[in-house]
Amino acid sequence: MFCVSLSSTGFAAQNKTLSLEALVKQFLENYPSVEIAALEISRSQQEFAKVESQLGWVLNADSGVARDVNIVNSPSDTFQAGASLGRQYESGSNLELSGRYTYEDSSSSFSPLVPNPSHRTRLDLKYRIPFGQGENNPNYTQGKINAESNLAGQVARQTIQIDALVEQLMSLFYNTATTYTQIQDTEKSIKRVKRLLAFVQKNRRLGIAESKDTLRVKAQLSAQVARKDSLLVAWSRQRTELNRLIKSQSNYDFVPVVSVRDIQLDNEQTLLNQAYQRDPELALQVAQVKLAESNIVLAKNAQKDKLDVVFSVGAQNTQGDTSSSDVNDSELVGGAQIEYRYDLDQRGFDAELYQSMLDKQLAEEQ
Repeated sequence: MFCVSLSSTGFAAQNKTLSLEALVKQFLENYPSVEIAALEISRSQQEFAKVESQLGWVLNADSGVARDVNIVNSPSDTFQAGASLGRQYESGSNLELSGRYTYEDSSSSFSPLVPNPSHRTRLDLKYRIPFGQGENNPNYTQGKINAESNLAGQVARQTIQIDALVEQLMSLFYNTATTYTQIQDTEKSIKRVKRLLAFVQKNRRLGIAESKDTLRVKAQLSAQVARKDSLLVAWSRQRTELNRLIKSQSNYDFVPVVSVRDIQLDNEQTLLNQAYQRDPELALQVAQVKLAESNIVLAKNAQKDKLDVVFSVGAQNTQGDTSSSDVNDSELVGGAQIEYRYDLDQRGFDAELYQSMLDKQLAEEQ
């Protein structure tokens, strides 16, 4: 490893060393854009929880009172309360357990055999199976793919951003190191020219040198001093810029340490494979392709007709008083039904699918 050595002259003699690795580390810890990119990644990671929550249990409840007229145009007071607990499975099927209580009190009864007031309680278990839209739960399966693609894309964007910033930082660091080395070389040149000037002045006193020799050496000394002054201005500007990037004091002095290491290169195919695996721009395009493919699946699912088969089983209880007796009847209930829906206007679904296909083609071309 080669390091820029400390000068024994007055310039930067007491400064601390600063390597490129330490500079990049401090830069990544303090630069606002890097912090923002990290927050974006954390935000993308929350998409997984949102997708997984689709399979969680959902509780619904409602209650209310009403005053209305029944089928015989008689005023009736009603109170209802109900609750349901359900969830969706990865297959797309839904399971729901629901219960409802109804109390009704009418001014006059429809029939002397119908209890008034009445208490009705019903408990149902329903299982819904989709055979068209929603089969295999694409919103869940493709949602996970979308979350993974968005996260991979965000990581790639962060890497691209950091690479660009670090590239600029490296350029500034090496320019600063070059300026530092040039200042050291200029100081050594000034010393040599001063020794040469003393030698020429001694020879002139001995009569073996002319005044033009002295003038020529003084001109060389003035040029070197002017060059050093110019380099010191550049050094101050570059040092201030580096300190700003790592959020240090603008007058913080340091010595840039440049290290050179031997790199063992493998064959061309191995290097290409590493580039394909690590290049963030390629990773971003791959994530965009996967995202487009997932959106295509969702768009095709939206085009399907909705065809659900619903099975239900439950129990119902009715209690109340009639003109002749008390009523307390319980019955088992159940059934099966088919639900179908077709959207007559398919243009919106077709446009969504076409856009997703274009997004995929664009990502593949890029």
